[in-house]
Amino acid sequence: MSEFGLTTNCPTNLQNGYNWTGAGEFTKCAPALGTSPTFNSEFAQKNIQGQYHNEIVATAERQIMDDLTVRVDYQHRWLGNIIEDGYGPGFQNGVLANPGNVPQSALDAATHSLMDAQAAAAANPMNPTLQAAAATAQYNLGTLQTLANAPAPERTYDAITLSVNKRFAKNWLARGSYTYSRLVGNYEGLYQQETNYIAPNGGNAYDAPELYVNQNGPLPNDRPHLFKLDGFYRHALGKGVVTLGLSFTARSGMPQNYISNLQPGTALQLVMLLPRGEAGRTPTVSQFNGKIAYAQPLGPKMNLEGFLDLFNLFNQQTAILTDDNYTFEAAPPIVNGTPQDLKFAKNAGGGPITKNPNFGQPLAYQDPFSARLGLRLTF
Repeated sequence: MSEFGLTTNCPTNLQNGYNWTGAGEFTKCAPALGTSPTFNSEFAQKNIQGQYHNEIVATAERQIMDDLTVRVDYQHRWLGNIIEDGYGPGFQNGVLANPGNVPQSALDAATHSLMDAQAAAAANPMNPTLQAAAATAQYNLGTLQTLANAPAPERTYDAITLSVNKRFAKNWLARGSYTYSRLVGNYEGLYQQETNYIAPNGGNAYDAPELYVNQNGPLPNDRPHLFKLDGFYRHALGKGVVTLGLSFTARSGMPQNYISNLQPGTALQLVMLLPRGEAGRTPTVSQFNGKIAYAQPLGPKMNLEGFLDLFNLFNQQTAILTDDNYTFEAAPPIVNGTPQDLKFAKNAGGGPITKNPNFGQPLAYQDPFSARLGLRLTF
Protein backbone atom coordinates (compact mmCIF):
# COMPACT_ATOMS: atom_id res chain seq x y z
CA MET A 1 0.00 0.00 0.00
CA SER A 2 1.46 3.33 -1.04
CA GLU A 3 0.64 6.79 0.30
CA PHE A 4 -1.61 7.25 -2.69
CA GLY A 5 -4.16 5.22 -4.57
CA LEU A 6 -4.76 5.31 -8.32
CA THR A 7 -7.95 4.70 -10.22
CA THR A 8 -6.70 2.44 -12.96
CA ASN A 9 -7.81 1.89 -16.51
CA CYS A 10 -6.48 -1.56 -17.47
CA PRO A 11 -7.57 -3.17 -20.73
CA THR A 12 -10.01 -6.01 -20.09
CA ASN A 13 -7.51 -8.71 -21.05
CA LEU A 14 -4.97 -7.35 -18.52
CA GLN A 15 -7.20 -6.98 -15.49
CA ASN A 16 -6.29 -10.56 -14.57
CA GLY A 17 -2.61 -10.73 -13.62
CA TYR A 18 -2.36 -14.29 -14.88
CA ASN A 19 -2.66 -12.92 -18.41
CA TRP A 20 0.57 -10.96 -18.02
CA THR A 21 3.59 -12.33 -19.89
CA GLY A 22 6.27 -10.07 -18.43
CA ALA A 23 6.37 -7.80 -21.48
CA GLY A 24 5.61 -4.63 -19.49
CA GLU A 25 1.82 -4.97 -19.53
CA PHE A 26 1.56 -2.88 -16.36
CA THR A 27 2.42 0.21 -18.42
CA LYS A 28 -1.00 -0.08 -20.04
CA CYS A 29 -2.71 0.15 -16.64
CA ALA A 30 -2.47 3.93 -16.40
CA PRO A 31 -4.64 6.18 -14.19
CA ALA A 32 -8.10 6.51 -15.62
CA LEU A 33 -8.61 9.52 -17.85
CA GLY A 34 -9.42 12.64 -15.87
CA THR A 35 -8.28 11.24 -12.52
CA SER A 36 -5.25 12.10 -10.45
CA PRO A 37 -3.55 10.52 -7.43
CA THR A 38 -5.20 11.28 -4.10
CA PHE A 39 -2.74 11.70 -1.24
CA ASN A 40 -3.41 10.80 2.37
CA SER A 41 -1.99 12.90 5.19
CA GLU A 42 0.71 11.36 7.35
CA PHE A 43 1.51 11.53 11.04
CA ALA A 44 5.23 11.82 11.80
CA GLN A 45 7.02 10.34 14.78
CA LYS A 46 8.19 13.05 17.20
CA ASN A 47 11.93 13.80 16.90
CA ILE A 48 12.27 11.48 13.96
CA GLN A 49 15.92 10.70 13.18
CA GLY A 50 17.51 11.05 9.75
CA GLN A 51 18.34 8.08 7.57
CA TYR A 52 22.00 7.08 7.36
CA HIS A 53 24.43 4.23 6.84
CA ASN A 54 27.93 3.51 8.12
CA GLU A 55 30.95 2.43 6.12
CA ILE A 56 34.47 1.15 6.73
CA VAL A 57 36.99 0.78 3.91
CA ALA A 58 40.58 -0.47 3.92
CA THR A 59 43.17 -0.84 1.17
CA ALA A 60 46.63 -2.39 0.93
CA GLU A 61 48.74 -2.19 -2.24
CA ARG A 62 52.23 -3.36 -3.06
CA GLN A 63 54.44 -3.06 -6.13
CA ILE A 64 56.00 -6.42 -6.94
CA MET A 65 57.68 -5.43 -10.25
CA ASP A 66 58.54 -2.15 -11.94
CA ASP A 67 55.19 -1.99 -13.70
CA LEU A 68 53.06 -4.44 -11.69
CA THR A 69 51.12 -3.93 -8.46
CA VAL A 70 48.88 -6.13 -6.35
CA ARG A 71 46.08 -4.58 -4.31
CA VAL A 72 43.50 -5.74 -1.76
CA ASP A 73 40.40 -3.69 -0.93
CA TYR A 74 37.87 -4.36 1.83
CA GLN A 75 34.53 -2.63 2.29
CA HIS A 76 31.95 -3.03 5.07
CA ARG A 77 28.75 -0.98 4.91
CA TRP A 78 25.76 -1.30 7.21
CA LEU A 79 22.48 0.48 7.68
CA GLY A 80 21.64 2.76 10.59
CA ASN A 81 18.24 4.40 10.85
CA ILE A 82 15.73 4.59 8.03
CA ILE A 83 12.62 6.68 7.52
CA GLU A 84 9.59 4.73 6.30
CA ASP A 85 5.84 4.82 6.63
CA GLY A 86 3.47 2.24 8.05
CA TYR A 87 -0.27 1.78 8.24
CA GLY A 88 -2.81 0.50 10.72
CA PRO A 89 -6.11 -1.35 10.18
CA GLY A 90 -7.92 -0.09 7.11
CA PHE A 91 -4.87 1.80 5.85
CA GLN A 92 -6.48 5.09 6.89
CA ASN A 93 -3.35 7.22 6.79
CA GLY A 94 0.39 6.72 6.89
CA VAL A 95 2.57 7.08 9.97
CA LEU A 96 6.14 8.19 9.23
CA ALA A 97 8.72 6.81 11.65
CA ASN A 98 12.07 5.10 12.25
CA PRO A 99 10.81 1.47 12.07
CA GLY A 100 12.42 -0.80 14.62
CA ASN A 101 14.06 2.22 16.29
CA VAL A 102 11.15 4.25 17.63
CA PRO A 103 12.20 5.69 21.03
CA GLN A 104 9.97 5.56 24.07
CA SER A 105 9.81 9.37 24.09
CA ALA A 106 8.06 9.29 20.70
CA LEU A 107 5.53 6.75 21.98
CA ASP A 108 4.95 8.89 25.07
CA ALA A 109 4.35 11.96 22.90
CA ALA A 110 1.80 10.07 20.78
CA THR A 111 0.11 8.83 23.97
CA HIS A 112 -0.17 12.37 25.31
CA SER A 113 -1.63 13.53 21.99
CA LEU A 114 -4.23 10.77 22.24
CA MET A 115 -5.13 11.72 25.81
CA ASP A 116 -5.55 15.37 24.81
CA ALA A 117 -7.70 14.43 21.81
CA GLN A 118 -9.84 12.09 23.89
CA ALA A 119 -10.34 14.79 26.55
CA ALA A 120 -11.43 17.31 23.92
CA ALA A 121 -13.80 14.76 22.37
CA ALA A 122 -15.30 13.87 25.75
CA ALA A 123 -15.93 17.53 26.51
CA ASN A 124 -17.66 18.01 23.14
CA PRO A 125 -19.45 14.73 22.37
CA MET A 126 -21.53 16.32 19.60
CA ASN A 127 -18.53 17.70 17.70
CA PRO A 128 -17.74 15.25 14.85
CA THR A 129 -14.39 16.90 14.10
CA LEU A 130 -13.11 16.30 17.62
CA GLN A 131 -14.46 12.74 17.65
CA ALA A 132 -12.63 12.03 14.38
CA ALA A 133 -9.44 13.61 15.75
CA ALA A 134 -9.57 11.29 18.78
CA ALA A 135 -10.03 8.25 16.54
CA THR A 136 -7.12 9.35 14.36
CA ALA A 137 -4.90 9.87 17.41
CA GLN A 138 -5.76 6.35 18.57
CA TYR A 139 -4.92 4.98 15.12
CA ASN A 140 -1.60 6.87 14.99
CA LEU A 141 -0.51 5.58 18.39
CA GLY A 142 -1.39 1.99 17.52
CA THR A 143 0.46 2.18 14.21
CA LEU A 144 3.51 3.79 15.85
CA GLN A 145 3.58 1.00 18.44
CA THR A 146 3.51 -1.56 15.63
CA LEU A 147 6.43 0.20 13.91
CA ALA A 148 8.34 0.32 17.19
CA ASN A 149 8.02 -3.46 17.49
CA ALA A 150 8.90 -4.09 13.83
CA PRO A 151 12.23 -5.74 12.96
CA ALA A 152 15.03 -3.20 12.75
CA PRO A 153 16.04 -2.52 9.14
CA GLU A 154 19.15 -4.36 7.97
CA ARG A 155 21.16 -4.02 4.78
CA THR A 156 24.78 -5.09 5.18
CA TYR A 157 27.36 -5.18 2.42
CA ASP A 158 30.76 -6.87 2.75
CA ALA A 159 33.24 -7.08 -0.11
CA ILE A 160 36.86 -8.02 -0.58
CA THR A 161 38.61 -7.38 -3.89
CA LEU A 162 41.95 -8.71 -5.09
CA SER A 163 43.32 -6.89 -8.13
CA VAL A 164 46.47 -7.02 -10.24
CA ASN A 165 47.45 -3.98 -12.32
CA LYS A 166 50.09 -3.88 -15.00
CA ARG A 167 50.59 -0.20 -15.86
CA PHE A 168 51.09 0.91 -19.45
CA ALA A 169 54.60 -0.02 -20.55
CA LYS A 170 56.10 -1.66 -23.63
CA ASN A 171 52.94 -0.69 -25.51
CA TRP A 172 50.45 -2.68 -23.43
CA LEU A 173 48.37 -2.49 -20.26
CA ALA A 174 46.41 -5.14 -18.35
CA ARG A 175 44.42 -5.32 -15.15
CA GLY A 176 42.31 -7.99 -13.54
CA SER A 177 40.23 -8.21 -10.39
CA TYR A 178 38.09 -10.64 -8.44
CA THR A 179 35.52 -9.52 -5.87
CA TYR A 180 33.71 -11.67 -3.35
CA SER A 181 30.82 -9.81 -1.76
CA ARG A 182 27.53 -10.33 0.04
CA LEU A 183 24.55 -7.99 0.41
CA VAL A 184 22.05 -9.32 2.93
CA GLY A 185 19.27 -7.89 5.05
CA ASN A 186 15.54 -7.28 5.23
CA TYR A 187 15.31 -3.80 3.65
CA GLU A 188 16.07 -3.10 0.00
CA GLY A 189 16.31 0.68 0.31
CA LEU A 190 14.65 3.59 -1.44
CA TYR A 191 14.05 1.53 -4.58
CA GLN A 192 12.21 -1.80 -4.61
CA GLN A 193 13.69 -3.84 -7.44
CA GLU A 194 11.13 -6.65 -7.49
CA THR A 195 8.28 -4.28 -8.30
CA ASN A 196 10.27 -1.50 -9.97
CA TYR A 197 8.75 0.73 -7.29
CA ILE A 198 10.39 4.09 -6.56
CA ALA A 199 8.99 5.78 -3.45
CA PRO A 200 11.85 7.14 -1.32
CA ASN A 201 10.98 6.82 2.38
CA GLY A 202 7.48 5.75 1.40
CA GLY A 203 7.92 2.22 0.14
CA ASN A 204 6.03 -0.91 1.06
CA ALA A 205 8.49 -2.61 3.40
CA TYR A 206 6.74 -1.55 6.63
CA ASP A 207 3.18 -0.97 5.45
CA ALA A 208 1.83 -3.92 7.44
CA PRO A 209 3.23 -6.61 9.79
CA GLU A 210 2.56 -9.32 7.19
CA LEU A 211 5.26 -7.70 5.06
CA TYR A 212 7.96 -8.15 7.73
CA VAL A 213 7.96 -11.95 7.48
CA ASN A 214 10.59 -13.90 5.47
CA GLN A 215 12.28 -10.66 4.38
CA ASN A 216 15.74 -11.40 5.76
CA GLY A 217 18.13 -12.85 3.21
CA PRO A 218 20.11 -12.01 0.05
CA LEU A 219 18.97 -8.69 -1.40
CA PRO A 220 18.52 -8.07 -5.17
CA ASN A 221 22.07 -6.79 -5.73
CA ASP A 222 23.67 -9.69 -3.88
CA ARG A 223 26.08 -11.07 -6.50
CA PRO A 224 28.79 -12.94 -4.60
CA HIS A 225 31.31 -13.35 -7.43
CA LEU A 226 32.53 -10.67 -9.84
CA PHE A 227 35.52 -11.11 -12.17
CA LYS A 228 36.94 -8.47 -14.52
CA LEU A 229 39.82 -8.58 -16.98
CA ASP A 230 40.86 -5.67 -19.23
CA GLY A 231 43.79 -5.12 -21.54
CA PHE A 232 44.89 -3.16 -24.58
CA TYR A 233 47.85 -3.00 -26.92
CA ARG A 234 49.14 -0.03 -28.97
CA HIS A 235 51.25 -0.28 -32.10
CA ALA A 236 52.63 2.34 -34.45
CA LEU A 237 51.16 2.13 -37.94
CA GLY A 238 52.14 4.66 -40.58
CA LYS A 239 51.97 8.14 -39.10
CA GLY A 240 49.49 7.06 -36.42
CA VAL A 241 48.87 4.49 -33.72
CA VAL A 242 46.45 1.55 -33.73
CA THR A 243 44.93 0.40 -30.44
CA LEU A 244 43.40 -3.02 -29.81
CA GLY A 245 41.48 -3.66 -26.60
CA LEU A 246 39.56 -6.55 -25.04
CA SER A 247 37.61 -6.83 -21.80
CA PHE A 248 35.81 -9.68 -20.07
CA THR A 249 33.39 -9.61 -17.15
CA ALA A 250 31.54 -12.37 -15.31
CA ARG A 251 29.22 -11.97 -12.35
CA SER A 252 26.89 -14.13 -10.29
CA GLY A 253 23.18 -14.05 -10.97
CA MET A 254 20.71 -12.30 -8.68
CA PRO A 255 18.59 -14.01 -6.00
CA GLN A 256 15.18 -15.37 -6.99
CA ASN A 257 12.15 -15.35 -4.71
CA TYR A 258 8.65 -16.72 -4.21
CA ILE A 259 6.36 -13.68 -4.09
CA SER A 260 2.63 -13.37 -3.55
CA ASN A 261 0.07 -10.57 -3.27
CA LEU A 262 1.09 -8.61 -6.37
CA GLN A 263 -2.09 -7.13 -7.74
CA PRO A 264 -2.07 -5.64 -11.28
CA GLY A 265 -3.02 -2.02 -11.65
CA THR A 266 -2.47 -1.02 -8.02
CA ALA A 267 0.34 0.14 -5.76
CA LEU A 268 2.26 -3.09 -5.24
CA GLN A 269 2.90 -4.78 -1.93
CA LEU A 270 5.59 -7.42 -1.83
CA VAL A 271 4.88 -10.47 0.30
CA MET A 272 7.65 -13.04 0.55
CA LEU A 273 5.75 -16.31 0.41
CA LEU A 274 9.00 -18.09 1.35
CA PRO A 275 12.24 -16.62 2.78
CA ARG A 276 14.28 -14.37 0.51
CA GLY A 277 16.46 -16.17 -2.00
CA GLU A 278 14.73 -19.52 -1.56
CA ALA A 279 14.08 -19.86 -5.32
CA GLY A 280 17.79 -19.88 -6.20
CA ARG A 281 19.62 -17.50 -8.56
CA THR A 282 19.50 -16.38 -12.13
CA PRO A 283 22.37 -17.71 -14.30
CA THR A 284 25.89 -16.30 -14.19
CA VAL A 285 26.28 -13.49 -16.72
CA SER A 286 29.48 -13.11 -18.73
CA GLN A 287 30.43 -10.83 -21.61
CA PHE A 288 33.33 -9.97 -23.91
CA ASN A 289 33.75 -6.43 -25.26
CA GLY A 290 36.32 -5.21 -27.78
CA LYS A 291 37.79 -1.99 -29.15
CA ILE A 292 39.68 -1.06 -32.30
CA ALA A 293 40.99 2.48 -32.78
CA TYR A 294 43.37 4.37 -35.03
CA ALA A 295 44.69 7.82 -34.14
CA GLN A 296 46.74 10.10 -36.37
CA PRO A 297 48.24 13.50 -35.54
CA LEU A 298 46.91 16.53 -37.44
CA GLY A 299 49.33 18.94 -35.86
CA PRO A 300 51.70 19.38 -32.90
CA LYS A 301 48.85 19.25 -30.36
CA MET A 302 45.94 17.88 -32.36
CA ASN A 303 44.93 14.27 -33.06
CA LEU A 304 42.04 12.65 -34.91
CA GLU A 305 40.98 9.17 -33.81
CA GLY A 306 38.50 6.80 -35.39
CA PHE A 307 37.26 3.97 -33.19
CA LEU A 308 34.95 0.97 -33.19
CA ASP A 309 33.57 -0.32 -29.87
CA LEU A 310 32.14 -3.83 -29.86
CA PHE A 311 29.76 -4.91 -27.07
CA ASN A 312 28.85 -8.52 -26.23
CA LEU A 313 31.06 -9.93 -28.97
CA PHE A 314 29.58 -13.45 -28.79
CA ASN A 315 25.98 -12.21 -28.57
CA GLN A 316 25.30 -14.05 -25.32
CA GLN A 317 21.63 -13.94 -24.32
CA THR A 318 21.63 -14.95 -20.66
CA ALA A 319 18.49 -14.26 -18.63
CA ILE A 320 19.13 -11.44 -16.15
CA LEU A 321 15.65 -11.20 -14.60
CA THR A 322 12.92 -13.77 -13.99
CA ASP A 323 9.28 -13.64 -12.93
CA ASP A 324 9.27 -14.13 -9.15
CA ASN A 325 5.48 -13.77 -8.79
CA TYR A 326 4.52 -17.27 -7.63
CA THR A 327 0.88 -16.20 -7.36
CA PHE A 328 -1.10 -13.03 -7.93
CA GLU A 329 -3.46 -13.88 -5.08
CA ALA A 330 -3.23 -12.35 -1.63
CA ALA A 331 -1.49 -15.22 0.14
CA PRO A 332 0.11 -14.88 3.59
CA PRO A 333 3.77 -15.81 4.02
CA ILE A 334 4.81 -19.28 5.15
CA VAL A 335 7.12 -18.51 8.05
CA ASN A 336 10.57 -20.03 7.43
CA GLY A 337 8.99 -22.29 4.81
CA THR A 338 10.63 -24.32 2.08
CA PRO A 339 9.51 -25.07 -1.52
CA GLN A 340 8.05 -28.35 -0.22
CA ASP A 341 5.59 -26.29 1.84
CA LEU A 342 4.11 -24.52 -1.16
CA LYS A 343 1.51 -27.24 -1.64
CA PHE A 344 0.00 -26.10 1.66
CA ALA A 345 -0.11 -22.39 0.74
CA LYS A 346 -3.55 -20.77 1.07
CA ASN A 347 -4.99 -17.54 -0.21
CA ALA A 348 -6.70 -14.95 1.98
CA GLY A 349 -9.97 -16.85 1.61
CA GLY A 350 -8.44 -20.09 2.90
CA GLY A 351 -8.43 -21.86 -0.46
CA PRO A 352 -5.48 -23.23 -2.42
CA ILE A 353 -3.56 -20.62 -4.37
CA THR A 354 -3.34 -20.50 -8.15
CA LYS A 355 0.24 -20.61 -9.37
CA ASN A 356 1.35 -18.04 -11.94
CA PRO A 357 2.20 -20.10 -15.06
CA ASN A 358 4.96 -17.62 -15.92
CA PHE A 359 6.72 -18.07 -12.57
CA GLY A 360 10.47 -18.52 -12.98
CA GLN A 361 10.44 -17.60 -16.66
CA PRO A 362 12.85 -14.95 -18.00
CA LEU A 363 11.60 -11.37 -18.16
CA ALA A 364 14.78 -9.77 -19.49
CA TYR A 365 17.99 -10.83 -21.18
CA GLN A 366 21.40 -9.19 -21.46
CA ASP A 367 21.73 -6.75 -24.32
CA PRO A 368 22.57 -8.38 -27.68
CA PHE A 369 25.70 -7.68 -29.71
CA SER A 370 26.06 -4.03 -30.69
CA ALA A 371 28.73 -1.76 -32.09
CA ARG A 372 29.56 1.94 -31.85
CA LEU A 373 31.52 3.76 -34.54
CA GLY A 374 32.93 7.20 -33.80
CA LEU A 375 35.45 9.94 -34.46
CA ARG A 376 37.27 11.87 -31.74
CA LEU A 377 39.22 15.09 -32.18
CA THR A 378 41.59 16.01 -29.36
CA PHE A 379 43.55 19.24 -29.07
